[in-house]
Amino acid sequence: MSNGKCGITVVVDKSNTLGVSIDGDIGRAMENQQDRFISLLIDDLMSADPKSIRDDDILKNAQSLMSENNTNTMLAVNNDGLFLWRSTDVRLGYLR
Repeated sequence: MSNGKCGITVVVDKSNTLGVSIDGDIGRAMENQQDRFISLLIDDLMSADPKSIRDDDILKNAQSLMSENNTNTMLAVNNDGLFLWRSTDVRLGYLR
């Protein structure tokens, strides 16, 4: 669908991160649920417990978790679990 690029939607409310949906989730739903795709909600597509790391952690830990979970994107969250940014947005050092 996107030739290897990872499009990601982070679903948040005022107090926390609810989940994520990546372009692959949408592509699979388009293929596997053609008859009802137009009526699906983000709740039907998103992963409700996305992998995340605290914003004050070091990138080495994020790299390890990403490798262990076979993912190329991890969310950085604050102490309250509120989404701040994707770890792929940060190149070196600490996540803040």
